[in-house]
Amino acid sequence: MDSLGSFSSLVLALSLVFFSYQPTIFLSADNALIQKLCSKTVDPGICSNCLNSDPAGKSADAKGLAGIAVNCAERDCTKLYNDTRKAADNAPAGELKNVLEDCAERFFDAQSDFQGVRQNVQSGAYDLAKGVIHDQILPQIDYCIGQFVKAPQLPIPSTVLGGSIGVKDLCDAITVILTNISG
Repeated sequence: MDSLGSFSSLVLALSLVFFSYQPTIFLSADNALIQKLCSKTVDPGICSNCLNSDPAGKSADAKGLAGIAVNCAERDCTKLYNDTRKAADNAPAGELKNVLEDCAERFFDAQSDFQGVRQNVQSGAYDLAKGVIHDQILPQIDYCIGQFVKAPQLPIPSTVLGGSIGVKDLCDAITVILTNISG
């Protein structure tokens, strides 16, 4: 009887040890996946911050991480639109106001296009998702920045420049993740 009690205690102790360390094993594997994917992007920091900002990122596979990246990019693009709209509203009448209003419209369109990216990711149509990013979203962002390049006398608000770069970097992260999935 004593040996049965000792055996049960040993099994219980080993089970507790195994289950208490098991989440750490899975956590480091997921952190490794995030690190691997983000290291291939133009801004590994923004990629990693995004993927780690969602608690689901700790247990997500690559497809789940792509969904999280889409959410981050859409959120940042919405903020970019709002910041640009506010800058346009506060700008005096003239060329700067016109450019900012045009940029705000384009950022609104880009933000709306993330729904298509999300749907394509969810359905496994990764090439279509990448196509929406490259053919619809990024041209809107690039157009706006191009307007300031064409008119260097116009000051580009830091929120517009920084937000544009952030959205582009997150789009790159989505593309890298989707390329990793589809090969």
